[in-house]
Amino acid sequence: MICHETRFFPQSALKDGERCWRTNRLCMDLMHQGGMVVYRAHGKPDCVCVFDEFTTALGLEAVQAGEGFARVFSLPPTRLAVLAERAKQVTGMATVRVSRDSDREVTRVGLPWGGLGLFVNIGFMQRLVENGGEAGICGETDEYAMRFAGDAGMALIETSHAACENLGLRRFAATLTEEFRGLKVVFHESRPGWRTL
Repeated sequence: MICHETRFFPQSALKDGERCWRTNRLCMDLMHQGGMVVYRAHGKPDCVCVFDEFTTALGLEAVQAGEGFARVFSLPPTRLAVLAERAKQVTGMATVRVSRDSDREVTRVGLPWGGLGLFVNIGFMQRLVENGGEAGICGETDEYAMRFAGDAGMALIETSHAACENLGLRRFAATLTEEFRGLKVVFHESRPGWRTL
């Protein structure tokens, strides 16, 4: 099994006491029962297809500023509510969280996809602000990061860590199928770990 995210908590190497945590123990038991080898492919799929597939699906092409993942894209004046609807369509999310007034118009958007919208990755968000980002379409964020973005003048739209990466990971699975003909590759879509009521 190839996983994009780690199957254990926390994400670093497990210490002895952490191996006994219920979540980690259940995962290890399943792996042993199935005789499975699990490989985590995180950074390379992000670089090769996850960010680009998310960008393409959102229809973002014209780079206003920045480079690499910290690019800020220009778009015609677009209400944040309209951009949120586009994010919902692309990710398949029924709802998204928005940090600012939904009537606000934006013309420059960055993508703190996956977990780059979390406060622990605030340096990335600052780079988007420095590159002129007026809005960010996140995978996941937290309230502290939303407050930072608001104080910095940037609106945030939160989709889901998994939902914004599924597009690229589906492409990654298709690439494996093309490269390793005869190998059966099955893509498993990761759904958000929560739901709205």
